[in-house]
Formats: sequence, C-alpha cells, structure tokens
Amino acid sequence: MRDILFRAKGIDEDDKDRWYEGFYIALNDTTYCIKEDYENHPDNTKHYIIFDQMTDWGLPNRHLQARINPDTLCQFTGIVSKDGRRIYEGDIVHMRCDGLSGYGVIEFDEGKFYINDTKRRLSLIHISEPTRLRCIS
Repeated sequence: MRDILFRAKGIDEDDKDRWYEGFYIALNDTTYCIKEDYENHPDNTKHYIIFDQMTDWGLPNRHLQARINPDTLCQFTGIVSKDGRRIYEGDIVHMRCDGLSGYGVIEFDEGKFYINDTKRRLSLIHISEPTRLRCIS
C-alpha cells in the first residue's frame, strides 16, 4: 500500500512555522439551518493534519490533530530523495538522472506529479532513478 500523506504548517500563532506531517482532513465546524447563517459564516471548514506520537516502548501511540493553514497543504509524491527525505508537492529539488541536471519545483497537475523548471516539465513517472533527486527545501 502506498502512503498518501500530507504536510502543512500550523495555523495557530504558537505553531504557524511548524510543519505537520500525516493524514489530511477537512471538517465543517457547524451545520446551519438557515441560509443567512451560512452567509454570515461563509468559511465554516476547519483543516487538520492527523498524526501519531510515540508515548513509550510497548505502549499505544497517541493520535493527535493539528489545525493547519490549508494554503500550505502539500501532498507526498511517494518518492524519497537520495538523502532519505520524503519529497512533497511544492518542494524544490535538484535532479541528476536520465541525462538531465537542474533544479525544479514539484507540482501536481492532471493527476500526476511533475518537476517543473524554466525549460521543461518532467513527469515523475518518467524518472528512472527517483532516488537521484535531492530535496533542497
């Protein structure tokens, strides 16, 4: 089974610079009965990353949630860089494979992940050695 993971920054003041990694969920905070209530509260959705945290050896992990800024939400590509880091949408990577070399940004479009640089747009599916990618940010 492949990992469908996401990462995003927290939305609260004390963790707005912290990245959370796990499963993404969007929940409606309130269900209203009257149309005017929806007009008065147009953005009713809260966004979360659900993740687990180890407690101690042999004990169940804690399952936690962090409220996140949806503008920072990135999906895991399923590829791990040569230095062992997971590569996410929005990451800047350096590629040196299949006769190509250069920097690009990971983007998701038309159901696929791409490396997009100023010269070309290369689907990650067509990279024969994805472990030759190095994540810059």
